[in-house]
Amino acid sequence: MEGSFRLRLVGAPAPIAAGELDEAERAVGMPMPTWLRQVASIWGWGKLADVFFLSFYAEEPAREEILQLAAQSPVAQAARWALMGGDESREFKLFYGRSNDDRELYVLRPAAGPLRLVGEDEASFRAWLTGPGLDGLYEDPLGAPSPPSYAVQVPSLQRLKDSFEDPAPQRAERALDEALTAASRRRLGLEAVNLLADPNLKVTDSRRKELLNYLLKRTRKNIAHGIRGSLKKTIESIKKTGRLPSSPPTTIHVEGRANVEVIWDSPPTYLRVEATAAPLSRWILRVDVVQSDGIERVNTLEAVDADSEGRLTASSSHLLLAPRSARVSLVPLSTENEYIARGVNLFFHEDGSVSEDATDGNPENLVNRSPLHREDGPAELHGAPYRWPGRMGWWRHGKRHRDGGPALIVPVWGYTSKDEGHRGYVAYYVHGVLHREDGPAVIYANGDEEWWRQGERIEAPK
Repeated sequence: MEGSFRLRLVGAPAPIAAGELDEAERAVGMPMPTWLRQVASIWGWGKLADVFFLSFYAEEPAREEILQLAAQSPVAQAARWALMGGDESREFKLFYGRSNDDRELYVLRPAAGPLRLVGEDEASFRAWLTGPGLDGLYEDPLGAPSPPSYAVQVPSLQRLKDSFEDPAPQRAERALDEALTAASRRRLGLEAVNLLADPNLKVTDSRRKELLNYLLKRTRKNIAHGIRGSLKKTIESIKKTGRLPSSPPTTIHVEGRANVEVIWDSPPTYLRVEATAAPLSRWILRVDVVQSDGIERVNTLEAVDADSEGRLTASSSHLLLAPRSARVSLVPLSTENEYIARGVNLFFHEDGSVSEDATDGNPENLVNRSPLHREDGPAELHGAPYRWPGRMGWWRHGKRHRDGGPALIVPVWGYTSKDEGHRGYVAYYVHGVLHREDGPAVIYANGDEEWWRQGERIEAPK
């Protein structure tokens, strides 16, 4: 949807910048409740993210459902709406609305059944969240019994770590059971994966494998996008190498005059970049991370500003898998990369014009119908947030084409999914069709290859 904006809110604590919250509000066309802003700015939605995997972007429930809901609350029909969150593993969505008389509305839509009004102000919504009304939605996808209410004691990350290093094996199993049953089970489940993949954890590799297999046994197939997917890839990495990856080396590539320090947290789930540069200058930061599944993905691509003393600090996104390595590029802002700072996609046309697009980045949706064309570089540059940042495409007279290299480069980005290895790839085109004479025409992030000649797929030569 045009103007959509998703916040990265699932995972370990990650303060959300006020600018991101402002952008989310502009995208949906209404302010976020003050208390939600406070939660997001401090702890990335906190406990709410564990239930709803909260997002905040422009979407409306179906109009006929709104009309039915208006019977319960007449102002619901006149509300502006945003999809505040949705959890695929439980198949329900939470909508936030704001009526014309500035009343807050919170609406739940289960996979089956009509919309349900669960709050007409902050107090009533909080009462629903912490009361028995939530229990019906709280069937745990990990197979554990539902807690009696949402107000449950959540085990800490330090407690998990202590239990892993305890010689008594049953203590770790009990701690994992609690983590996978509690309100923060997904967050702690992912943290448990990272802990077990941390070479600094004081356990033997055989014990790591036992705990990882225990975690995997406790999950169900319907959460492949979350804990199970991360566990499977981590376990595969362990079995392939015979041991867990060593502490992640970090290679740094810097252009321009800047002193850069790159720091992993412990366990390594974030990469913090600290640098000194020219005062009040602007830089483009890119972090490419290779995780324990061996796939390199774009983890961060953003514009950062140096303060009056030339200091700047930036962090990567939360990593679901243990990192092996990272490549950091800190490049001064220039006319060549300013589209990243402005968060737009650029498209170069045959008539000499350049289109800007900040939505889905699909060339077919551009208003300017002049064919894409550029002689001296990619005609398709993606810089808009969450739209394959860094994606590049080469075009000649309206057809994908490049001599001597891939005509389409799509970095892997985002959270793990069932087929993430096929999300990032490079593709060779000649005059608009997949073609390559001396190698595969499509190479995926996970190493899979496809061979094409003149737009027809062929068997790989033996």
